[in-house]
Amino acid sequence: MKRKLTVIAIILTLILPLFAQKTYADMGPKPSIELKFEGLDDQVYYVSVFSLPGTYGPNGSINDVKESYGRGVPDEVQDQFFAYKASDNFCFWGVTKKITKEDNVFSWSYYAPEDFKVVVLLPDGRIIEGEGMKKETFEAYYTCRIKDNKVEVQESFNYLAAFGKMLLRMAATILVELIIGFIFGYRSKPEIKRIVITNIITQLLLNLGVTVTDIYGGLLTALILMVPMEIVIFIIEGISYHGRLSGSKIKSWLYALFANGITFYIGLWMLAIV
Repeated sequence: MKRKLTVIAIILTLILPLFAQKTYADMGPKPSIELKFEGLDDQVYYVSVFSLPGTYGPNGSINDVKESYGRGVPDEVQDQFFAYKASDNFCFWGVTKKITKEDNVFSWSYYAPEDFKVVVLLPDGRIIEGEGMKKETFEAYYTCRIKDNKVEVQESFNYLAAFGKMLLRMAATILVELIIGFIFGYRSKPEIKRIVITNIITQLLLNLGVTVTDIYGGLLTALILMVPMEIVIFIIEGISYHGRLSGSKIKSWLYALFANGITFYIGLWMLAIV
């Protein structure tokens, strides 16, 4: 019985990083759009995202959309959006939210469309729209302003923060591999230098691939990519350490295997949480 509980605990521990990221309606993150409105006055606005005819996840086809997705929007407001004919064949999908100066973020967090247009019902009853946009990232962020009877939409994804997190993961990985190397007896300056330089190269390759995949393909795709990439990294590091670290050559390969196994697990947690 104890063995079974141990196995279950290990399995849960290994898969928990997959669920550490915020999820929506079902398992795993979904393509999303977040709009932050700036420069509003103290009045109430209603915001929607229109898209081209098609099918979007659980939303079905445009012909199936007959109701709001539960954002406390009055029926008469919803009816105005249904009746509005946007330019370029963009259609209403029932996703609406009340926007105020204090609550100024609109989010379509479940299978958001790639091609979309921001449409706003103004306090005076007029409806205005922005230009057609194409979502470039898996989780897309935009800043919106209402100006001259038009909605100005600008991408605001924080690429700097994403790559900052990448550097944080790299630094943590190198530190852990140095600690493990110390335990294996690799403590001389040439050995430390070899480990650091090797990991800077391999972790840069790994984290660049994972970070770019996370931005454009989503967390789960990035986690899946980590597995084959870690195997390649293990081989590269094993070759780099082979005959260049003290002790037997088998020991250097075991170090590469053990260190990459530990950092792979830590990397899963850091990717999901950080």
